[in-house]
Amino acid sequence: MSNSIVTLNYDGDNSIIKGDTFPGFNCRLVINDVVQDLNSYDIKMYIRFKDKTGPISKQLTVGDGIVFTDPADGRFSIQPFEADFRAGKHFYDIQFTTGSQINTYLQGIFNVLQDVTYDD
Repeated sequence: MSNSIVTLNYDGDNSIIKGDTFPGFNCRLVINDVVQDLNSYDIKMYIRFKDKTGPISKQLTVGDGIVFTDPADGRFSIQPFEADFRAGKHFYDIQFTTGSQINTYLQGIFNVLQDVTYDD
């Protein structure tokens, strides 16, 4: 089993107000102390409502919400987006594919809080 590190730079907490802008974050993929050249990788991120198999709230891919910022140095970013999700618990993970190898190195949970000043 590899020792994988995804360095995550994000100063927020684990909640966001419904309809607000998720600020995005920057990452760097390092496996066994070796920075990964992302030019051979495909990356995707799913956000699901209620549980890990719940309905997809948002799907991000390279070129659509995920940007390689310095792929030779293992750097990519999740771009800001509107959190127009249902209020409640959301699960996410980020999956990396290179050739036939698929690995999920980052996963977590965040809460979407119902806002008061929303438009119907």
